[in-house]
Amino acid sequence: MNFDPNLIIATLLSCIATFIVGAVFGSVNKRVIRLVKIAREKIYRRRLLNYNIMADDLVELLSWSYKRRLDGSKMRIVFSKARNRQDLIPESEIKRYQKKYQEKNYTGKVCYLTHYAPDSQDHDADSQYIFKIKVAPSDYTEHLAVMDYLAGHPDKNEKIREMLLTNPDAYFANALPSSMSVNVVVVSEMDRILALRRSNAVAYGKNEWTIGIFETLLHDKMEAGRDATLYDLVKKGLSEEIGLTSENYHKDICISWMGVNMKNMGVFFIAVVKLKNITEAAVEQEMAKCHSHHEHTAKVWLPLKRRMIKRFLADKRKRNKYLKLIAAANGTKKRDVIISSLARNTLIETFRVNYFIDQDS
Repeated sequence: MNFDPNLIIATLLSCIATFIVGAVFGSVNKRVIRLVKIAREKIYRRRLLNYNIMADDLVELLSWSYKRRLDGSKMRIVFSKARNRQDLIPESEIKRYQKKYQEKNYTGKVCYLTHYAPDSQDHDADSQYIFKIKVAPSDYTEHLAVMDYLAGHPDKNEKIREMLLTNPDAYFANALPSSMSVNVVVVSEMDRILALRRSNAVAYGKNEWTIGIFETLLHDKMEAGRDATLYDLVKKGLSEEIGLTSENYHKDICISWMGVNMKNMGVFFIAVVKLKNITEAAVEQEMAKCHSHHEHTAKVWLPLKRRMIKRFLADKRKRNKYLKLIAAANGTKKRDVIISSLARNTLIETFRVNYFIDQDS
């Protein structure tokens, strides 16, 4: 068989040219996509999210963005058996409020935040700073006692809010015993989020609808060296409360927000997880098999759409698709639905970060 040398050379040159052009435009394309995502995020935060978190008794401590992601490899949680001394609430008052919860056996060995150091001093994407969290042991009954005390002492609550807004380090050096948790939001392949109704069996937030689950950091596991990062805590919650394995969600777990719930002084993070290789119906079946399934008595999938979120944020009863779907799952009228005060902020964060999660992971 005779080969035309000119044809072979032309074919090789064509392949090389195609490779170079593809590489160049592929790089440009990735850069353009990155810029578009950053621009979209800024627009969403400005235009869509006309929402004051303090209206829901929340204080933001940190947030991360597409440009500056929280890196799990640059995170450290340090456990200290010694607690900081606090003088914000008399210990005798905490013990007094604590007693009724101890009688109901709501005890639980949890952790609360006593110090944190941001992963960046100047919000540089290439920063080498480590995100450090220091926690100490507390009991869940203390957490509930603090909540009850602050509900009856709004002046004290306002003083603590001012400390958090002006000098959070000063507060955490004097922090009230509470808890630290992660609000894990599950987004299906259909871009719908899982909302759940808490049961009557839980100590706090009975019958409230939440966006996703809450996984609390336990200090006995910290002592044993487990749950070393927030990402481990997220995976634990996905496994124990929803029945998901690592094959059911993308590796790119996005932790985007850290703040304080002023009602009980608990610190919590928001983590968004995108599902893969599993349907919504299959997720519900796996949840029914979990040992903690009794903590939730109803569930519904909500479309992650801007217009629906805006109406939900405005708390409009008419044309509020989310409220209509939740009420149907609740088996009641809209006015009888109890929505968690954390739900609005969690929805905003989920919408903000959902589109830049790496779905190739």
